[in-house]
Amino acid sequence: MSTAAADLVKFHLSLNASSLANSVAFYRTLFGVEPAKVRDDYAKFELAEPPVVLSLIPIPPRSGGPLNHAGLRLLDSAALVAVQHRLELAGYATQREEGVECCYSKQTKFWVHDPDGCLWEIYVLHGDVDEHDHESASHERGLVGNSAFRGRVQGLAVQIAAATSNVPQPIVWQHILTQPLPARIDAADGSVDEVQLQGTLNRRDSAEAVRTFLADVKRALKAGGTISAHVLTADRPLSEKPTLPGPASLVEQVWTDTEIGEFFSAAGFVGLRFSKLSQKPCFTVGKAQLRETKLSGSKPGTADGDFCGPVEVLYKGPLRELRDDFGNVYPRGTRVRINGAAAKLLAELPQAAETFLFSDGNDPSGCCG
Repeated sequence: MSTAAADLVKFHLSLNASSLANSVAFYRTLFGVEPAKVRDDYAKFELAEPPVVLSLIPIPPRSGGPLNHAGLRLLDSAALVAVQHRLELAGYATQREEGVECCYSKQTKFWVHDPDGCLWEIYVLHGDVDEHDHESASHERGLVGNSAFRGRVQGLAVQIAAATSNVPQPIVWQHILTQPLPARIDAADGSVDEVQLQGTLNRRDSAEAVRTFLADVKRALKAGGTISAHVLTADRPLSEKPTLPGPASLVEQVWTDTEIGEFFSAAGFVGLRFSKLSQKPCFTVGKAQLRETKLSGSKPGTADGDFCGPVEVLYKGPLRELRDDFGNVYPRGTRVRINGAAAKLLAELPQAAETFLFSDGNDPSGCCG
């Protein structure tokens, strides 16, 4: 490629703006340059370093959408300080993070929102790291900065198999924090294989609204279908909305670990499991510790609506007894006769073979479909 051709290669980003004047003022301050063009219905910034064309359209942004955040990587810490100082002098609030590990690299950065809430990450790169440090301060971004906002779109997502495959793909419905709770999921009763809630339960919704929503999730799920939630939870109730840094600033409400479990249990989901409840808190608000949490469960029943034959199960210990979501009690060393759905649930537990004895030659892992 010739030098002249290379000079023409620039990344182009176009953003909707509820107020063109306010957005032009913000980006003039962020970039430290005047816009290349301003009209009543359009504005454009052209940057030589980095080579970016940013256009602004005076249309109110829609809620949600696939954008996680935009970013600028600067050459050195002096440039970072200069940009942050310029923004703060103009009255824009920033949130700084020193020497954090993020996206497999070590960075110093600050976060700032534009007038429409678009989140910008301004940073310098110190070097690469081999893996994510899930216990570092940068992991505070994990809930909403990574999985929850990478192209997630509300609605019923039917995944189409490759042209060379006839294997039907699961029907997955997804919801993210920035979207309102729907009055009713756009799916027929018992038609969805999996529901994924990414930050959904960190919205500012009443307990009753959460219960109503989860009841509708159960309606839409197939028998045996699964639900998972990725959320921030607290070890004690919070009296007000937390003020958190970076993408987590979108969090409006934090329920306790117990409350989240009770919501799922009250909705009738079974096999509930906290697949992640980090030992080290992501944030501390007053005396409350906030943790990244992943909770999953399933709708009772099976795909064909019928249980296979009863199974005898013996719990080996070490506890005196266990109790499942179907009401079955498993005293240590005692054979208990249960239906196939309960046996399948036990068989899917980690180290099930070391914990339970499934008698009569039954194979509950293949039971009920």
